[in-house]
Amino acid sequence: PAGMDVGTAREERTLNLAAETTLGPQAAAARLAVSLPHLVQALWGFLLGALNGRREAVYGIVSAGRPTEVEGIEQMVGLFIQTLPVRLGWQDDEAFAALVVRVRAQAVARAAHEHLPLAEIQRLAEVSGPLFDSLVVVENYPLDGIVQAGAPRIVGVSGFEQHPYAFGLAVVPGERLLFRFTGQPECFRAGRLLAQWQTLLEAIASGRDWRCGELGALLHPRVEIPAAFNATARAYPRESSVCAVFRAQAGAHPAAKALIAADGTSWDYRRLDAVSTAVAAGLGTLAPGAVVALALPRGPQAVAAMLGILKAGGAYLPLDEKSPPQRLAAMLRVA
Repeated sequence: PAGMDVGTAREERTLNLAAETTLGPQAAAARLAVSLPHLVQALWGFLLGALNGRREAVYGIVSAGRPTEVEGIEQMVGLFIQTLPVRLGWQDDEAFAALVVRVRAQAVARAAHEHLPLAEIQRLAEVSGPLFDSLVVVENYPLDGIVQAGAPRIVGVSGFEQHPYAFGLAVVPGERLLFRFTGQPECFRAGRLLAQWQTLLEAIASGRDWRCGELGALLHPRVEIPAAFNATARAYPRESSVCAVFRAQAGAHPAAKALIAADGTSWDYRRLDAVSTAVAAGLGTLAPGAVVALALPRGPQAVAAMLGILKAGGAYLPLDEKSPPQRLAAMLRVA
């Protein structure tokens, strides 16, 4: 989606991990020798790419610090918060750990330039549109604050963050990691965003050495759908021929629908049997395996012709009349 105005309606979703679950991402970051922000940024970029069917993503991060490259920085007063673009790409066979380490390396290389304003980066990039339309920020202070003995505590604090991007993630550290997603309503309509994010967190926390392609498959379990629809295995009388099985079905259910054409018309088994028998009679008795070229458009007539050729003892060679003549000639020569 394109960038959005600050006033555009948006929704918020939160995911607050249990204390024991929070240990998982923290342990994963320690195992990879990176900080939690680096791990979160890698996961965020990976999720964005998966949601868009890509193996790359560009997103914004929020950086806070006092860059020593700026002359006189020690005399300046301010928060020094900066929004910076990050581009991340990967391959399916690449280890996700390598992707996380690359995020850390990019952060180290970027540190010397984080004082550049986003407008200047946009100008240098020579990109006419927005550089990114999503944002991730990892707060560098715990939600529960820093507790000191005898010090007063402020409780019941809440807030609402607004940003000019279509989609954003804020991560708040603490005993229970808090993930706050904000975005345009259509970002949440699929209903899978939080579930996919939690899937990534659980996968990384498992300690397994994941490949990027394997993680992507977890987010899009497309294999399950074809597998369910293709579970059509049935017991088949292998000692019988196709023609014998067809004759038995046609004899048992002559009025049942055998074929339904694209235009909605249908043939019952009685009609299909009669037409295919007429085709076989027209061909006469063929030598076993004799090839008969078949150039008919898809439809009941083509199925009847195939069955008729089989009844005559031959084999059919489907030909697409739209194929180049040289290809058709080659197929006929081979047959």
